[in-house]
Amino acid sequence: MSKATVIDHVFPDMPFKNASLYLNTALYQLRMALAPHGYKHIAINSQRKYRLLFEQMDVDYIKFEDAVKAFTDVVPWEKIDETLACEALYTGRIYEHADYGWAASEQARTEQLHTQLCKKLIRQLLHGQRAEHAASLAHKLIARNELDEDAHLMLVQSYLAMNDTASAKRHYARFSEIYEDELGLPLPPAASQIFAQLHSRPK
Repeated sequence: MSKATVIDHVFPDMPFKNASLYLNTALYQLRMALAPHGYKHIAINSQRKYRLLFEQMDVDYIKFEDAVKAFTDVVPWEKIDETLACEALYTGRIYEHADYGWAASEQARTEQLHTQLCKKLIRQLLHGQRAEHAASLAHKLIARNELDEDAHLMLVQSYLAMNDTASAKRHYARFSEIYEDELGLPLPPAASQIFAQLHSRPK
């Protein structure tokens, strides 16, 4: 990546001379941080361009993204445990506790990738009769976004698959409360089928 591109992304509101100094300082600090681990040489700058050589490193961030990109629609069952391990690499937003404006778009992008991966995994886990794992992932999505209707319905489906009708009904009631009472919105159409399943179960 060219020096001008890096500066435009990382120091967009700073005069070029100052930004150039900050960039050189950041590169030096990066090399010093990598040196004790034997990776100082992977940070390269040459002809006003910058590059990081990741070939020799096992980077969880890249590993997670590669796992998401590998499955466009369905996670193959034979890859389910491998993909669950990759899902576990996502432990929260990158630079979550630092106020880096340039990282906001990357935080949103990777969070969306994680959400998509979890939902693909949940569908396969339910199909493969591993409802407890599916419920765990659905809980994770709801904790991050309480308005994710897919995650709520997937959690109810997980409880039903576990024959835990009581928990399914409790969570469905909470789901209804969020939409109808707190948001003033009707339940999504997909909820009707789940509602029918719930009321066909014994109390």
